Amino acid sequence: MRTVKTFAILILLAIWVIPSAGQIVQSGNIIIDLSEGKGLNPPIVTVLTDIEMIQNGGFETGNFTPWYHDGAWTISYHNPHTGTYCAYDIGNHWLMQDIPPTPASQIVSATVWCRQPEDQISAIDFLYSNLPYSEDLIWPTPNWTQYNVTSFIEPTGIVIGIRVWGYSGGGPDPDETYFDDISIMTAGAPQVSIELTPSQPIIYLPPEGGTFEYSALISNTGTSITLGDVWTSAIFYGPPDTLYYGPFLLRSFSLNPGASILRQMMQNVPAGAPNGIYHFFGKVGTYPATVWDEDYFEVHKGIYQE
Repeated sequence: MRTVKTFAILILLAIWVIPSAGQIVQSGNIIIDLSEGKGLNPPIVTVLTDIEMIQNGGFETGNFTPWYHDGAWTISYHNPHTGTYCAYDIGNHWLMQDIPPTPASQIVSATVWCRQPEDQISAIDFLYSNLPYSEDLIWPTPNWTQYNVTSFIEPTGIVIGIRVWGYSGGGPDPDETYFDDISIMTAGAPQVSIELTPSQPIIYLPPEGGTFEYSALISNTGTSITLGDVWTSAIFYGPPDTLYYGPFLLRSFSLNPGASILRQMMQNVPAGAPNGIYHFFGKVGTYPATVWDEDYFEVHKGIYQE
């Protein structure tokens, strides 16, 4: 009798481990067999930052702008995550939005809310100005779930947009995908200021050039240590042309909260520099593209005070 029971149990175990038929689904350019198992979704994130790069992330205007798509997406009011509307697709179609070119190092959070009644896959693309686009998968559920896709961003990329996809091949029901409350967040600019004070309200130099003195004060009024760059440059306003000079000075700095740096500086202007009016700038930020604050004063070369 024990042998019969053992045999029956082995039959049940054999039936239990028989794999189901493969289910081929596609989202974006990724095609997978679901019988091979699902990947892990990135964890939920709490966004505590302060600059939103995505506009109309919840589609609450009732239209897509500034999102655009391949003609298959619609605005839906069926069970949005928040508000009145969400984005809806049947099939493997894309929806995307451009953002100002942003270094990956400045993006602190990228999240999407997604649901799929058939519990399948969705592809997320980030587009770059300096790299090919990247594409990764999330695994939506029938209920709204937030996915942190920050790690999908290539760390050396300059991000210029995000693209989300529906899917196809999920079964006999419509291959539905819903997106809502999409967000890309960057940290606010550090609260670091620069103030330039020339030795005279306007610096006057003869045609043969010379030197002038000024002070530079850099202050951190924020609540965290800030690492950054300080640099000086000049703009000549012609005639005949507008010319850019510099950087004359380029230094990195570290400032504790509430701290400041004051320096007495001297700048040489050669005889070969065109005569005219210059704006002499001091800037703080991350050289050369990101400026947190700037200040300037006028330098007149070869133009005498009356």
